[in-house]
Amino acid sequence: MPNQRNKNVHRYKAMVKYGREVMDGGRFRQAHLMDYMNNYIGVSGRRHKQTTVSKIQLTSLLRMHPNFRYWPSTKKTGEWSYIELEEE
Repeated sequence: MPNQRNKNVHRYKAMVKYGREVMDGGRFRQAHLMDYMNNYIGVSGRRHKQTTVSKIQLTSLLRMHPNFRYWPSTKKTGEWSYIELEEE
């Protein structure tokens, strides 16, 4: 992971959690993940304050994370998928 992980640790956890939930379904749109993160419910039962993200931030986070892959399409927007990498 890049050095910025310390700043975004809660965002990365929410992204991976969403990726694992959708993994059976395969691909998802970035807007769905952004909505999930902006409304993420933490352990206390309230919205988590440190997972809110803008479209530009989320694009950068997805590109930096090694487990997320972008699938381009013929439309303006493509889709993302979460791939569980094997630990050695």
